[in-house]
Amino acid sequence: MALYKLTDDTDYLLESIDFILENTDDALLDSQYRLKDSYERNLLDAEKAIKKYEVELKNTINSKPRSWLERKLVGFKTKLRKFEIKYKLTKSNQSKGIIKRILSILTRIIKFITDKLLKFTRYVTDKFDKHNGYPKELKEFDRETRALNIRLNRKRVKMYKNDIDRYKKAIADNDKAIELRKKELGLDNA
Repeated sequence: MALYKLTDDTDYLLESIDFILENTDDALLDSQYRLKDSYERNLLDAEKAIKKYEVELKNTINSKPRSWLERKLVGFKTKLRKFEIKYKLTKSNQSKGIIKRILSILTRIIKFITDKLLKFTRYVTDKFDKHNGYPKELKEFDRETRALNIRLNRKRVKMYKNDIDRYKKAIADNDKAIELRKKELGLDNA
């Protein structure tokens, strides 16, 4: 009798098999979406870590003691940057007035000279500043520690940038797999 009912309800059997297959495919699709979400979360975490280590790197680079001249040059450089922003000076000389073009060129020349002076004062301070109240061994230790911290933070930033590239590639591959799965299921929105 049961065999007779099965042969009569073949449409019902086919529908139930289709239902099971559809639900299984949806579970696979859902798992791919969950995988994509985890990749995106990891990507955001890596981007946050990069920002954190870039701030640490900047603080490490700027942590060394500065001389009086170096502090004044850094202050002048920030004032020069504010001047450029205030008068909207452009690098491409697309400014309308000839006076703004001249100001733009002069500020770029002054910025170049200021940058070179800053590099020179940092070099001179590192090489020839013997009477800063520090024993020579402590200066060398501070310099070595700063250099190690800079290298460490740069490696961390590079590592996280590689992670970001890997996550972006994984997300793109997962998107392709999701699109293929949608085409197989006939869920194309086209």
